[in-house]
Parts: sequence; structure tokens; C-alpha cells
Amino acid sequence: MGDRRGCSAHIRRMLKDDGTWMIVKPLAGDRPQDMSPEERLDYNASGMGGRRRPWRASGRGRLIEVVCYGGFTRMHKAIQRPINMVLEARA
Repeated sequence: MGDRRGCSAHIRRMLKDDGTWMIVKPLAGDRPQDMSPEERLDYNASGMGGRRRPWRASGRGRLIEVVCYGGFTRMHKAIQRPINMVLEARA
């Protein structure tokens, strides 16, 4: 996803006022030094092909920033598994 903020704003415009956006993300820290060995592997693999995909390799802090930019005001972790998490964003 090249334009994370644009995507967030577009999804917010598409949803009704009481709509919910469920985001499924691989687990990752906001910085490589905050990541487990498995998360760092995924982070490094996300850059293969010459372009880093920061949406994939970003933690909850960066996601909050992107979701708020799009116009969502509430976000919480719905569930966390060993390799991913599901976040719920609401207007």
C-alpha cells in the first residue's frame, strides 16, 4: 500500500458515520529494535524488490497515526495472535 494516509481517508469517506474498519496486520514494532526476531525477518522481507513497505512493517503507534489522519477517532486491538493482530477503527 503506497499511500497509507490516502487509503485511510478513502476508507473513512466510504463508511457510514457508525462504520467500522477492521485492519489485519502482521505483528511488528514501530522500530526494528522494538521487534522480535520474527518481526524483523518480516520487516526485512517487506523491503525485498527494492521498496520498503512501511504499512506492513509498522507497529500500533504508526497505525494510530495513519488511522487518525484518515478521520477515525477510536481504535483498539480486537485480537492478537502470535503472528498478527486485528485492529478496529471507528469514526
